[in-house]
Amino acid sequence: MTSVAVLGDSSVGKTAFMHRVINGRVPLNIFTSTGVETYQWLGALDSVAYFHVVPGASTTLELAHAIEGKEAVLVLYNSDVRQARQWLYRASQGVHGMNSVPVLVVCTGTGEAQVGPLLRAYRNAEHAVVRSLVASQDCINRIVMRARRDLPSPLQLRRPVE
Repeated sequence: MTSVAVLGDSSVGKTAFMHRVINGRVPLNIFTSTGVETYQWLGALDSVAYFHVVPGASTTLELAHAIEGKEAVLVLYNSDVRQARQWLYRASQGVHGMNSVPVLVVCTGTGEAQVGPLLRAYRNAEHAVVRSLVASQDCINRIVMRARRDLPSPLQLRRPVE
């Protein structure tokens, strides 16, 4: 069983993202989350992963409790990658060893530029742009496989520059 924390600003679409991945569609009546919501993902070969969606209005202490012990982090943002960077910074302040946890930063909107500084600051992170159901499911599979250490980070696959 794999456990992944899902972070992002209020109204960025964390709950909608999880509904789209799990059910294939987004319900019409999604309300602002007031507590951590847990979604179960059934992957290949009956593997199970749990995604814990942390409310965007969480305090640093609530955030630390919500992500403590998670095997990976998924950070969503709409238009400004600085939103994602702020969430990673808050998470690293609250959880010791955050730099060893696989992170996938996902753009669900139109802003995808300037990700280089973020990826240099958080070397265990990678970035994806999601605009379809298939891309969303790919992100879920990728972060679960990285959490299970079945799939290395793309950074580990690169050849050294000669």
